[in-house]
Amino acid sequence: MIGAPLFGFLSNRWLTESAWWLVAKRKTKAAHYYIRNCAETNNRSKCIAAITPKTLLEFAEADTGDQRYTIVDLFRTPNIKKFAVCSGIVWQNGLGYTSFVARLGVSISPLVMLLVDVWQFLPAATYCAVAIGSGLVASLLPETLNTQLPELIEDIEKPRSKSTRKMEIQ
Repeated sequence: MIGAPLFGFLSNRWLTESAWWLVAKRKTKAAHYYIRNCAETNNRSKCIAAITPKTLLEFAEADTGDQRYTIVDLFRTPNIKKFAVCSGIVWQNGLGYTSFVARLGVSISPLVMLLVDVWQFLPAATYCAVAIGSGLVASLLPETLNTQLPELIEDIEKPRSKSTRKMEIQ
């Protein structure tokens, strides 16, 4: 009972909010600070030179405009109801499938180690093949096929060809 809140309290000092969340909440100075630190850590300081807190604020205003969303907005629009139900079902099926595969992997992994008797490097080769296969399958996901998932209610309400977010990206 005490462990989780204590861990949350102690880790709050080291775990920061994401820059995207800070920009969405109009805390652009803090977002710029974390983006700059991340760029410096990854030796990409030149990339961040043109980005200022002001440009982050302009991006946030252009991204959402003057609209503020509440939970009521989920029930006002007809297409988002269909999207939420479909996504919920797909999400549940995907979560159940990944849970099954994870449990299957835990069950099979000790048996893979028995392949040492056949060839010393066969267990490592098996694990590598599964990792590479998983990466190749992940490359077939819509997010990796240049299809942007909807981020705003307007993205769900408009057809994909008329989506303003997709036009901005292109």
